[in-house]
Amino acid sequence: MEKLAAPITQIDEKLRLFYQRRQADLVFSIFWHIAGMACGILQCYYFLLVLTEHASLTMAAGIWFLGTWFSLLSFALPIDLGLMEATRVIAFVIFGMQSSLGLTYGITLRLEQIFWAGVGLLIYAVLAVQMRKKAMSDAGQKRYGVT
Repeated sequence: MEKLAAPITQIDEKLRLFYQRRQADLVFSIFWHIAGMACGILQCYYFLLVLTEHASLTMAAGIWFLGTWFSLLSFALPIDLGLMEATRVIAFVIFGMQSSLGLTYGITLRLEQIFWAGVGLLIYAVLAVQMRKKAMSDAGQKRYGVT
């Protein structure tokens, strides 16, 4: 067990030292994490506002936190295909809403993930092309002695 725990312990130690040296970055990290959670709650609230008659920030926060908790429990499963949708159904049912609404919310979240993954890949492709052009340009300048 010690052999298996050693890499995790090393990561914990590196994180502890990093945040010990850069305490302001820890505060910013916590702030951005809270801001991200707030965005998720507002997104859920907007979904409820558009599709139900009884939307509240409390209900949105509860659904979002419960869904996030389920996602945390299942993070090790590959791609969590269908799991996010199922856990959102459970969260909506727990809060007394229709399971179909939970499924719709889960599918909406999945489509959002796909959209932003596509945007990220597109940005990466553009940057990769730019870096390649710059590298070729730099290589050409070195070849001909231009600095």
